[in-house]
Amino acid sequence: MRSHGLRAPVAMMLLAAGVSGSVQARAQEPPTTGAPGAADVLFSCRAITDDQARLECYDREVGALQQAQAKDEVMIVKQEEVMEARRDLFGFTLPKIALFKGRGKDDAPEEIKQIEETLTAFKLDPTGRAMFTLSNGARWIQSDNAAVLGEPKPGDKVTIETASLGSFKASIAGRRAIRVRRVN
Repeated sequence: MRSHGLRAPVAMMLLAAGVSGSVQARAQEPPTTGAPGAADVLFSCRAITDDQARLECYDREVGALQQAQAKDEVMIVKQEEVMEARRDLFGFTLPKIALFKGRGKDDAPEEIKQIEETLTAFKLDPTGRAMFTLSNGARWIQSDNAAVLGEPKPGDKVTIETASLGSFKASIAGRRAIRVRRVN
């Protein structure tokens, strides 16, 4: 994907096209929008005052964005998809990338403090600690020595919530909570 600004391409395009008033158009510098890379270049086309030059800018930059998307260099996702990914990654330390942050410097993403999923598999390891898998594929293991009361079955509801010092607590089918950590 292009990482250049529009200044030089727009100025060259306007000179080559012989647009009247090109001196004024060339002097105009499209502002950056703060959007990442390709989107910022595309959005800055809007600041071009000459209709033909603006249309050519949009056509060029939308084409570049489509090519980048076809090559999997750029992905366009909805906010709901980001929230679902964050929810599926609950229990892991998320990387510090813009996808998991808020929209602005001061915007914090909605913090996920607890999830509820369905138990798909449960067993005790040789030391008696619980190991279980949830319907979203996440696997968790018990990190304390508390006894798991009863016998959890697939289909039971599991609630996992954040606890102190970056730890997590899980309650299976309303049973007493145990401390857990995510393993995948």
